[in-house]
Amino acid sequence: MTEPRVPSIRIASHEAFAESLAIAQAEVHKAGSTRPTPALSFISGMLETMAKLTANGRGPTLQERRDAKLGAIVDRELQPPSTQDDANLIGLLLAVNLYFMVWPDDGVDPEEMSRDEFLARI
Repeated sequence: MTEPRVPSIRIASHEAFAESLAIAQAEVHKAGSTRPTPALSFISGMLETMAKLTANGRGPTLQERRDAKLGAIVDRELQPPSTQDDANLIGLLLAVNLYFMVWPDDGVDPEEMSRDEFLARI
C-alpha cells in the first residue's frame, strides 16, 4: 500500500481562490461530520473568516493575512495524512492558505512571484 501524498495545488486568481475556498469549506464540513475533531472545527471557523474577509471582491488587509494561521494548524493537526482523501484536503487547505496570506494581484500565481515580491506581501 502506498503512503498518501499531499498534492501540490496552485491557485492563480481571486476567482479560483473563491472556488477553492468553497470546496475546502465543504470538504472540512464533510470530514468534521464523519469524524469531528477540535482541529477541524477550528479550521472551519478560519475558512469562514477568510470567506467573510474576501467577500464581494474585498481583499484582506496585511494584518488580516498575517493573523491567518491556517497553514500552521493544518501542518500541526492534520499531518501526516492517513488516507489519500486526507492528503487531498491538506493540499487544498495549504493552497488556500498560501493564496490568502500573499493575496496577489488577480491573475498572479503566488508561486511564480519573485522572492522579494512574495516576501513583501506577507
